[in-house]
Amino acid sequence: MKIKLWYNRSAVENADYYFKMAKRFEKKARGALEAIGMLQKRRKTEKKEKKELWKAKEWYENFPHFFTSKNGLLCIAGRNAGENELLYRKYLEDNDLWFHADIVGAATVILKEGATKSELEDRMEAASFSASYSKAWKNCYSSVDVYAVKKEQLYKEVQKAGAFGVRGVREWFKGSAVRLKAGISEGKPVLVPYRWKGSISNAVDVRPCGKLNKDVAASKIAKMLGADESYVKSILPSGKFALRKVE
Repeated sequence: MKIKLWYNRSAVENADYYFKMAKRFEKKARGALEAIGMLQKRRKTEKKEKKELWKAKEWYENFPHFFTSKNGLLCIAGRNAGENELLYRKYLEDNDLWFHADIVGAATVILKEGATKSELEDRMEAASFSASYSKAWKNCYSSVDVYAVKKEQLYKEVQKAGAFGVRGVREWFKGSAVRLKAGISEGKPVLVPYRWKGSISNAVDVRPCGKLNKDVAASKIAKMLGADESYVKSILPSGKFALRKVE
């Protein structure tokens, strides 16, 4: 360690110089520690506020869901056989439409009032949502066929959670896109079909068959949206992800 000394100053003067310098550094160090403490406290507060902000307030917020851009109809998806069964038994009503991708391993998707109030665009958005929450995502498909039926056409084929039989004519949506879009709409993070035409900011194109696993994708999307990571992860389908910021 090198110490600079001034030959034209006394030993006391040289020592005094370094004493004063040490005091200045000590003051700066205290200031830096205080700033770090304040920053950590602020981050904890922000994290707590985010968790409170995205806490489910309505029953449907416990499921992946969105409101159609044409008529504002609620569309909900199950994430497993248990949730599929719950949606069928508790929330499917006579004026709703039930969507299912034509593939083994797909979510129950319900378009509320879809049988009475939906237009084609509402149903096409619901079909794309259904396609995205099916095995098609994990299998790296870009599209899959989806059909819709009324509640009266469903029956329990076997006593197995989430398993249903279908009677009668189905409305088909051929080649429904397996693709989603994340963003902020009306102040909350949303995950919607890519074709959704509602107002959205900080939009992120979310596709299957990328290099990111669910944990990494959720972390990146949450960071882009300023949202809670655990919430984002809970509404993503299963599989790999490719993300791209939408300009």
